[in-house]
This record gives sequence, C-alpha cells and structure tokens, in this order.
Amino acid sequence: MNSIPGRALGPARSRAIGMAVVCLLAAALLGCGDDDYPYYDECRYEPGLCAGGLGGLCGANVDCSVGFCCRGPKECGGGMCTLSCRGDRDCPVDMGCEHEMCLFRCASDLDCAAGQHCGHGHTVCEW
Repeated sequence: MNSIPGRALGPARSRAIGMAVVCLLAAALLGCGDDDYPYYDECRYEPGLCAGGLGGLCGANVDCSVGFCCRGPKECGGGMCTLSCRGDRDCPVDMGCEHEMCLFRCASDLDCAAGQHCGHGHTVCEW
C-alpha cells in the first residue's frame, strides 16, 4: 500500500520502524569488536611485522597505537604492545588476561610466535 504524503504512519508500522532502527544501531555497536584495536593476525606469529598493533614489538609506550609496551622479559620478551586487564572479558577476542595484561590465547606452542611458549596450562602465549 502506498502512503500518502503528509499522512502519519500507523502505530504498528511506527513501532516496526523504531525497532528496526534500534536493531541496526545495536548491531553496529556490538559488531565493532576487535576493529577498535590495531590487532592483526601477523602479531600472533610475526610480532615484528605489525608495529604498534597488539602483540607487536615495542621499545616504549609511544610505540603502541593503544595500550602500553609491556617490558617484562618473561611475559613480553622485553617489549610487546598490550592492554591492561582484570579478566578475559577486558581483552579482545583471541586474547586472554594473565599477569593483568592481554596475551594471545593458545592451545599449544604452535599457536604462538617463534620464541614464545603456550604457558599457564596452555592458555596464553608468553616469551
């Protein structure tokens, strides 16, 4: 049925349009996920190829696009961009919270960059 210009929409149609707008906005907000972080697959296996990205090598905080430069030799190999966390929910997908920082999740050493191992009961990659 064609609508007549200047004629108000019926209550059912107005609610349907309103719900569609709400659903689109929710999908847009929830769909952002890891796009909020410079976080690349290369960082997991080749930390030197993704300067500034999460998991990328760094020398100081200014080298990281977000978060900070973890300088701990045991966990971060002396310089890796990461985020602070209190639990896994504070980290991007494919990362878990250990030592109050986000580290890549793993099930074996093969899930980590060369020189890293899958520590903490096969949960996160560490140097």
